[in-house]
Amino acid sequence: MRLALAVLLTATLTGCADTANAAPQCATVWQEGATLSDPYTGCTQDGKTVKPAWHDCPAGSPAERYAEHDDGTAYATEGGPVVTTVGELATICD
Repeated sequence: MRLALAVLLTATLTGCADTANAAPQCATVWQEGATLSDPYTGCTQDGKTVKPAWHDCPAGSPAERYAEHDDGTAYATEGGPVVTTVGELATICD
């Protein structure tokens, strides 16, 4: 009986921990002007985790890389502002 209770308690606590550490919603993360978290590991969309698509910034840029969301609908460096206009892409690595 104690073993069953221990297993149930462990499963319950593990489930709570997973919920507390869930990735934020993509719609919230990738809003124009929002600041991308640093470090950024992904977001949740339609109940699924969406990993970032990383790209290198041009050589000599202060930032090393930037994330692209949803096939180019938004871009940002970690700790930088989210931009949704392709014309602004060149400014996010500076």
